[in-house]
Amino acid sequence: TRTNYATRPLPYDDSTLTGWSATPGTGGAGTFAVRAADGTRPYRGFRYTWSTASSTVTGLGGIVCEAVDVTAGATMSFGAITELGGYGQRLQMSVVFKNSGGTTVSTLTGTAAVFQYGARFLIKAENLTVPATAVTAHVSVLRQNSASSYQWYVAMWLEVSGVIAVIGSALGAGYFDGDSPGAAWSGTAGASTSVFTAPSDVVTVVDVT
Repeated sequence: TRTNYATRPLPYDDSTLTGWSATPGTGGAGTFAVRAADGTRPYRGFRYTWSTASSTVTGLGGIVCEAVDVTAGATMSFGAITELGGYGQRLQMSVVFKNSGGTTVSTLTGTAAVFQYGARFLIKAENLTVPATAVTAHVSVLRQNSASSYQWYVAMWLEVSGVIAVIGSALGAGYFDGDSPGAAWSGTAGASTSVFTAPSDVVTVVDVT
């Protein structure tokens, strides 16, 4: 049995952005919205599209996923099904742990890597120890801050279509939510944790280590 502790792991309708946000990087601008499913991509995604971008746009830039409830001292792993449009980018996952007052306790990151556009991939941060006073983890997919040879471009987009947060030192079999075969929502569909209880043909994504 595995539990995905992300309670809003994917867009469950064509408009609701609750719990999710985006940052274009300093000097950048763009639009954040739910991309509806279509014939090419039969799944929804949280997508940010840059309308202002250049080599002068600094900072991270990327998508900030929902907050996940965590247990102090636990070992957890996080992942996000991600896709790029237009150009490749050097990305990494950032996990910001906060206490009950909303103050940042610690920020941990996964290994940065260059990802190419045109294919879905799983970006992750594994084997993280939840700090003693943390109650939530805020998961983000961001451009690596030191990646000076990579930038955002006009009309380039970044999309996240699924987030997973599990107890353990690794993600294991990959992404699942309550709509995946062998899994179920623990409460309201699209707004609760998910429990996976049986082998199934879950979404297969590229495992980048």
